[in-house]
Amino acid sequence: MKKNELRGYLYILVGATLWGVSSVVAKSLFIIGLSPAELVQIRLTLATAALLLILLFYDRKRITISLKDLPYFLILGLVVWQESNLPTTIRSVRSMSDQPF
Repeated sequence: MKKNELRGYLYILVGATLWGVSSVVAKSLFIIGLSPAELVQIRLTLATAALLLILLFYDRKRITISLKDLPYFLILGLVVWQESNLPTTIRSVRSMSDQPF
């Protein structure tokens, strides 16, 4: 068996193990009182930090953003930010429409 093939099987084993354990951990965190939105935020933050650390050690040039791509990232950030705030905006508009003047 080649070294890369063995590494691939190891990645599959680690991924499947983490996938299986995640439901048990999530259930215990829900019992403690953590909301699903908070769990998603924690998972995304940890995954981003892990990916950033991996890229810092193995391929730093993938972290840099060229100046010509910066406007695209800004537009993407604004769209994602607006979409994440959309349910809150809809709720506040609905609650304001229920109020008499």
